[in-house]
Amino acid sequence: MLNILRLCAVFLGLAVLLIAQDSNRAPYIIKSGDTLGVSVLREGDLTRTVVVDGDGAVTLPLVGKVKAAGLNVSEFTQRIKDALAMFISNPEVTTSVQKIGITGPR
Repeated sequence: MLNILRLCAVFLGLAVLLIAQDSNRAPYIIKSGDTLGVSVLREGDLTRTVVVDGDGAVTLPLVGKVKAAGLNVSEFTQRIKDALAMFISNPEVTTSVQKIGITGPR
């Protein structure tokens, strides 16, 4: 029984260590070439999968070109919310990096 408790303690310690390492990781910074998913709750016609262009922007319905490169996902999401707020009351937006683009010479 004591060995089982020790083993559980080791696994718990490893889990805590992995969680701590993940929380210390810097957020991903969006760059040109990345593919992003943009979803607007209750506004399906605004939901898009977009590629960040060479200027570091994406083009979305209603709001047009929006800077994405150089921002993390949370910052980009807030930028979309702010832009949509001119057209939609309290927009609920989620964004995700669906594919990381390849930059530089091939």
